[in-house]
Amino acid sequence: MIITQLHGGLGNQLFQYAAGRAVALRTGSLLKLDLSRLGRAYQRPYQLDLFRLEIPAATQKELPFAFRQPYWSQSKRRLIAHLPRRAVEVLSRRPAVIREAGFRFDPQVTLLTGDVYLVGFWQSYRYFEDVAEVIRTDLALSATDAGVDPAAADEVAREGSVSLHVRRQDYVNHPAMRPLDPSYYRRALEMVAATADVRHVYVFSDDIGWALRELSIDLPVTFVSETQSRTARADFFLMSRCHHHVIANSSFSWWAAWLGADRVGVVVSPRDWFRDPAVDTSDLRPPSWHVV
Repeated sequence: MIITQLHGGLGNQLFQYAAGRAVALRTGSLLKLDLSRLGRAYQRPYQLDLFRLEIPAATQKELPFAFRQPYWSQSKRRLIAHLPRRAVEVLSRRPAVIREAGFRFDPQVTLLTGDVYLVGFWQSYRYFEDVAEVIRTDLALSATDAGVDPAAADEVAREGSVSLHVRRQDYVNHPAMRPLDPSYYRRALEMVAATADVRHVYVFSDDIGWALRELSIDLPVTFVSETQSRTARADFFLMSRCHHHVIANSSFSWWAAWLGADRVGVVVSPRDWFRDPAVDTSDLRPPSWHVV
């Protein structure tokens, strides 16, 4: 059995799902999801219900011993704390806990066998590139699934459409992430326009006011998040329907672009994903994507 721990928002959960699904497919194992790090206490809900996935949740007893604690009462925690070390070691043997060692792709993950519990973000296409078409099939969406007017979906899917994603609200004061400045979006759109016929740019943002004030776009443009009361799910679906993509340093728009990659288009990504430029993100993006 393969169990993958889910945490974070939609984009993070998609990376965690895809990495676990790939290991399960390679080993012929059943995949289950650990949802114990989601919910009110963790400020992030389960978001993969956007997709028609039939993946069961792992039970408490199926989790590694050390990861069952969210289910324990205070009295049970005190009792466990007094168990002999040998007893804890025996209880902790299966499934084997595989922790992400760093942001770079770890090829050892593709060689895993047996019962495995995955802990990490797994933010690299390389963890699932050998089963990419299966993942895309798993994550196929319809306008109905996303709560989008089919006419709007058809409009953004017309040839020459570009999705442009601005993420700011939780990045402005984030210790690791940083919001991108207008110069990135200007240069990225210039790159798209230099290699493709651009019909229309669709801007998606959690801070549409900033985008309206700061982005100067000399192309036909619609600030989608301003047009009506939208949900993140609707934005994600519409972004994925566009032909070309200017993504933010966000797993949310990364996945919208990757899922839309069957429409042979241009994807532009920021070079620096984090505030610390020393973090190596070379395994994050497929080689066909452009970097600014």
